[in-house]
Amino acid sequence: MDKEMTFAGKADQDSRLRWMDMLRGLAISLVVVHHCVVYMYEKYPETFAFLKEVSELIAPIRMPVLFFLSGMLLAGSIDKGLGRYARGKLNNLIYPFVIWTLILYLLYQAREALLGLPSEIDLFSALVHDPWHHLWFLHYLAIYYAVGFFLFKSGLLVAALFSVTLYLIGYAFDYGYFTALFMFFMAGAFANRTSDCPRWIAAHRIQLTWMGLGVIGLCLLAVALGLAPIAKHNLTYCIITAAAIPMMINLAIHAQRWSVAPSLAYLGRNSLVLYMVHVPVGIAFPLLLERFAGFNPLYVFPLYLLMVFAACLGVIWLRHRSRLVDLFFSAENLYPRRRTPVPRAV
Repeated sequence: MDKEMTFAGKADQDSRLRWMDMLRGLAISLVVVHHCVVYMYEKYPETFAFLKEVSELIAPIRMPVLFFLSGMLLAGSIDKGLGRYARGKLNNLIYPFVIWTLILYLLYQAREALLGLPSEIDLFSALVHDPWHHLWFLHYLAIYYAVGFFLFKSGLLVAALFSVTLYLIGYAFDYGYFTALFMFFMAGAFANRTSDCPRWIAAHRIQLTWMGLGVIGLCLLAVALGLAPIAKHNLTYCIITAAAIPMMINLAIHAQRWSVAPSLAYLGRNSLVLYMVHVPVGIAFPLLLERFAGFNPLYVFPLYLLMVFAACLGVIWLRHRSRLVDLFFSAENLYPRRRTPVPRAV
């Protein structure tokens, strides 16, 4: 067994979390970069058209991977019992969703007052059924965990049939993205039901890599020849994503000893902060930049990315040192945790 397979062979908990954190860190970093490209494209469409097209091409390894990894945490959460399961999702999904909906609402109200740009956010709709901007991620996850709690217990066959049927129905009624991501969430849940999945993937990494590249190549060829359409929720997209995920897992397992591994794992462990913070910071920079003329915005894009990541890392640093900052992301510190009484010796 070679070094890359050490993690899978030992089934060590810390190692499992590390490769998952690394993969989550990579996916969330790609999300941040993509949104920054989009924000600049909205202001400078001709300059950033090519970067936007490139960013769209790698969409299958962004959000679907994040939902797959979230699904891998489902079984462990269920094992904690219904009470702890519900409190955990309330504290770490629904609570930050509400907090950041309010934050975005206030920021857009301030933008309207200062710049004269319409707010566009209906607070009630954003909180209840139409999440604003990037907050759909937490909205989807809360629903997935609620359904997944019961569906996971029904077994693989029932869950697979339900997920695929739901996807087909959702696709027909323009809810294809919601139902497609749910499939990857449940796939992650059953993939992590035992420790054999990463071990099996690592043991068959060469075959899976060639097979994955072949499937992706055929899909792209079909798209290029006009034989199959592609959108971020259609069947072609889902096939490409399914082929890419094992390769991404192999890459993360292989990269655990690379020098970049601790940095990626750190970003993965703090992915919620990156996801929440990068949007308001990312939106603000192009608004300020357009007030200046006489330069190529493509030249300042690396600085833009650096500033967005630096702001996110700064908030992460503060969160680990301030309970007040932590309250923007979790309700865990709003009330004291119950301590299990220690029996006294007789």
